[in-house]
Amino acid sequence: MNRRIEAVIFDMDGTALKQVKGESSLRQEQGAWIDVWQYFFSAAGLAEECRSLTLQYQDPVTNSMTPEGHREFFQKSCGLLKGKSASPILAAFRELPYTLGFIDFCGYLHGNKIRTGMVTLSIDVIAQQIKQEAGLEYAVGNEIYTDEQGLFTGTGKINVPFGGKGKVVEQAYASLGSSRETTCFFGDSGNDVDCWKAVGLPLGMNVDAPYRHLVKESFADFYQAKKYFEKS
Repeated sequence: MNRRIEAVIFDMDGTALKQVKGESSLRQEQGAWIDVWQYFFSAAGLAEECRSLTLQYQDPVTNSMTPEGHREFFQKSCGLLKGKSASPILAAFRELPYTLGFIDFCGYLHGNKIRTGMVTLSIDVIAQQIKQEAGLEYAVGNEIYTDEQGLFTGTGKINVPFGGKGKVVEQAYASLGSSRETTCFFGDSGNDVDCWKAVGLPLGMNVDAPYRHLVKESFADFYQAKKYFEKS
């Protein structure tokens, strides 16, 4: 590693959480998720509506959106949920599909006084659940608001915009008392490119082939990542 790492920041889908990529893979692996966002709306009974909005705004090749498109997509997605109860939807997330070794790796980092965080373009309430379960010190995602009765209001707040995730990673490591040179970021896809560029140690978890040249190492699970840190 050749440097003292003081903070490790994780992406959520495909990194901290196992992600099955593509509809064909989803059909082959029972109980698997494509990503938190789609699973959340599926649990709300809005799978087709979510799929339709995603196809409208997301580039099918890069799986990305423009910042303006993302704002529209997010607002319309929040609107789909208006009046629905959050409780039965969140119940579908009681057991999260962590990537193998993730919780153990977080414990290893904490034991070595390395601070931990998460930055995701996905849903903040799930990031906060991971923060609690893994003992992370920082987590931020995009918020979908509920009222006092636990019903979705049809509104929300973008904390992590498309095209701005790297800036949020910079805010995260500053909050954790780290610097660019002493921070590691784990990601898996094109949505993490600016995050990898924002840190001194860019690492990957099952990184998509077109982006592997952007990371120093890519791992199949966090047990491998732990061995890398132990040897460095």
